[in-house]
Amino acid sequence: MTSSLTGTWHTQHLSVIHLIEEEGRLTGTFRPGVGPLRGGTFPLQGVRLGEQVAFMVAFAKASSVTTWVGHIRGDGSVDQLDMLWQMAVRHEPGSGDDSWRGIWTGSDSINRGEPGLMVVDRRRPSVPV
Repeated sequence: MTSSLTGTWHTQHLSVIHLIEEEGRLTGTFRPGVGPLRGGTFPLQGVRLGEQVAFMVAFAKASSVTTWVGHIRGDGSVDQLDMLWQMAVRHEPGSGDDSWRGIWTGSDSINRGEPGLMVVDRRRPSVPV
């Protein structure tokens, strides 16, 4: 099993995640790097089961909730989390296929450490909030 996930992580869109891992439970904070909630801090909670990781963040100010699920990539040291996310936004459901408009999905590569200097299109959030 790889080392602890405790520490600072970042996404490819400069979101910063602070994780604390205790006995397989994850707590911490998520700070969006892009979008209307950029710079805000939101509580995070989740779980680690071996090399599998899942966590969620409720963005109450945006009436949305996002979950991430994925795997730890590495060979004995935790370097990257390869994650898929799904976000449910407030949506007035209509009929037929319209109800799916309130659920968005995507992927993130989450790396250990603070984000470095990089050019990012701040109009396209890694987690649309």
